Amino acid sequence: MDVSEAALLASIPNRPAFYSPFVNPVNAKRRRNLVLNRMAEQEFISEEDAAIYSQMPIPTERAISSDTTAPYFEEWVRQILDDRFGSKLYTAGLRIFTTLDVGMQEAAEISMNEGWDRIEGRPGFRHSKFADFQESVAIGNPQADSMEYVQGLLIALDPWTGGVRAMIGGRDFQFSKFNRATQALRQAGSGFKPFVYTAAIASRIPQTFVIADAPVVALQVDGTEWRPSNFSETFEGPMTIRTGLQKSQNIIAIKLAQEVGLESVAQTARRMGIRSEIERFPSTAIGAAEVIPLEMAEAYSSFSNEGTKVRPFPILKVEDSQGRIIWDPKPERTQVLDPLVARIMVSMLQNVVEAGTGATAVRIVAGLPTEVAAAGKTGTTNDATDVWFNGFTPNLLATVWFGMDIPQEIRPSAT
Repeated sequence: MDVSEAALLASIPNRPAFYSPFVNPVNAKRRRNLVLNRMAEQEFISEEDAAIYSQMPIPTERAISSDTTAPYFEEWVRQILDDRFGSKLYTAGLRIFTTLDVGMQEAAEISMNEGWDRIEGRPGFRHSKFADFQESVAIGNPQADSMEYVQGLLIALDPWTGGVRAMIGGRDFQFSKFNRATQALRQAGSGFKPFVYTAAIASRIPQTFVIADAPVVALQVDGTEWRPSNFSETFEGPMTIRTGLQKSQNIIAIKLAQEVGLESVAQTARRMGIRSEIERFPSTAIGAAEVIPLEMAEAYSSFSNEGTKVRPFPILKVEDSQGRIIWDPKPERTQVLDPLVARIMVSMLQNVVEAGTGATAVRIVAGLPTEVAAAGKTGTTNDATDVWFNGFTPNLLATVWFGMDIPQEIRPSAT
């Protein structure tokens, strides 16, 4: 790294978006030159050197550009390959073959953009709109860095192999390189409930088991009482656990978790692919635990594969400059559930899509034809901070999330 590059890096942290060389190169150069002049004043460098370094061009983005087909996916691939091959990745002329489906990626981009537009256009949305943020950055508004706008992610994978077909890790790679699909920890919300039901079915509790949807009081770690409610803030009386999942009733999930044991629920989620820490609290049953979205996609693959989970992966093979295969990663498949348990859960999750909380998301918003079999679960956290859908068809599994980077209500009653 030369002095010019060091000065540029020193100028960015104060206002990252405003002084980003990739977003605002004019501002970045002006700020860098100011730093160089200060260095000369403090006699760290000579005035002649400061003048020379001030004439050097601002570097352009080299590795991954937001103009590429799938920048978040490509950066994920680059990180994996960098860990494996080091500098050889950049110097040896390697050929990388990935699982990405370009057509599916483009469709995912369109779908997510439509989703963001819907959220920003609905009554009650009080945050900055992304277009306003872009305009503020373009005109050099010093408040741009503090503007908060709704983010999102999408992961689509082959449910049989785990090959990732599409990935969106955020609103725009140019403004935020943080990949929410592979790095963010977010509360799972109601999307966690299927792990409760899976633990119950695996322990021989039938889907016809009846639980009273009625007020419940649970003691928290600090000794205070927790009085949870359903999303509707009403109670519907006795119902089967199948109906409880279909309607996503919080009370049913909490009582069922108490019946089967929170340790069993946590261990079931762990086996299915949730590696993030899972606290053994009553609120865990309704999704208080924070998870990485890619883990959710992996865990739901256990349902679609008759109990076999698949590890999501992006790379098919790597060839050297002579066309010889030097890395050929194989799909990782692990049997984690009894096939019968998985089939029962698929049936219950199909019920969610056909007649429950997932019907609007899948059949109306996504427009999936009724003749295409689908199963899945919506997921909304308290105060509409995180909004999820995890679901699958026979040929595709997807995890979708919308929310703010700093957890807060997206808009009242968002689902």
